[in-house]
Amino acid sequence: YCGVHSALLHICHALDVPAIGLYAAHPWENFTSKAPKTHALTGAGEVAPCHWYPKPGMPFPAGKPCSRIGHCTVLADIKAERIAAKVDALRPASISIETKP
Repeated sequence: YCGVHSALLHICHALDVPAIGLYAAHPWENFTSKAPKTHALTGAGEVAPCHWYPKPGMPFPAGKPCSRIGHCTVLADIKAERIAAKVDALRPASISIETKP
């Protein structure tokens, strides 16, 4: 599994499934220290980590960069190339991914 910090990431840990978590609002260390098969990627930003939990009608903290532009700037800082490199590094050698021209 590869995705944002969510219930699915915790389910992977419970089932001993390798996972890559994308962290922005919360410190990854709090959630991966007891999950050896969960690997974390995080971005950088003015408010990282902000510890924000979305509220109805308020998906981002007021007055912060993410609320002004409408998306999490820390999560957006995690580039696709970093994610792909982490997936490649963790993929078992017996699994190959073919790309067609």
